Amino acid sequence: MYDHNWSLNAYLTGSDTVTNPKPKPSPLVAAAVACNSESAERKRKPGPKAKDSKPPVFTKKENATLAQHIEILNWFHTNGKNQSKTARHFDSVYPNLKLKQPIISDWIKHEPKWRTRWEAEQATENNAKRV
Repeated sequence: MYDHNWSLNAYLTGSDTVTNPKPKPSPLVAAAVACNSESAERKRKPGPKAKDSKPPVFTKKENATLAQHIEILNWFHTNGKNQSKTARHFDSVYPNLKLKQPIISDWIKHEPKWRTRWEAEQATENNAKRV
């Protein structure tokens, strides 16, 4: 296929190479493109964190030990008896427990059971034979 524009351009410019100058956009188009690129930069969400960032502290949810139950219940009673505040406080201390207010409420409901188990465990530890 023969390019008629090439031959005309070559004849007019006196060269044997093709030069296709790009037409300049109108000032309105240039302003719109600049505005869109700025707004796209503002809307862009941050990318993923760097690969060298540390992994999360916990890997899976765990059950609280009896000692943790007692510690949390004691803190609840000494710090205003606020279940949500207790859950928030210990969720940062023990992230693996994933503590929420309903869990604290259940523990308070069954507090006598936890206290008797704790007392029984303490009694067996005191009576244990040490080597």
